[in-house]
Amino acid sequence: MTRDVSWLSRAVLVLPLLLLYGSIIAFVSVIVSWQHDDPYLTANILGTVLILLSGVIVPVSLYPKWLAFLTQCLPFSQTMQWFLTGSGSLFLDSVVAGIWLLLGIIMYHYQIKRVKRYAMIQ
Repeated sequence: MTRDVSWLSRAVLVLPLLLLYGSIIAFVSVIVSWQHDDPYLTANILGTVLILLSGVIVPVSLYPKWLAFLTQCLPFSQTMQWFLTGSGSLFLDSVVAGIWLLLGIIMYHYQIKRVKRYAMIQ
C-alpha cells in the first residue's frame, strides 16, 4: 500500500509564494483602510473573500463561470489549484500579485499625499 505524498513537496514549494501573496494583499488592505474609522473592515472583507475564492474550500473548477472569473483577480486561485492537482499557472498568479502590489504602491503614494496635505493645512 503506497500513499501519494506528492502534495507534500508541492506544499513546500508553494509556501513562499503564498506568504508573498498574502503579504501583498495585507499591504493593500492596510493602505485601503488607512485613516478609516474601522481599520480592520477591509482586512476582514478581503480575508473572507480570499478564503471563499481561492479554491481552498471548493475547487475553482466547480465555480460558476462568473465566480471563476472573479477568482482570476486574486493571486491565490491558480496557486491553490497547482497545490491541489499539480496543474495550474503559477506565472499567472504572480502577474496578478504584481498588479495588486502596483495598485498598493499607487494607493500608498496617494495616502502619503493626503497626509502631507492635511499636515500642511494644520
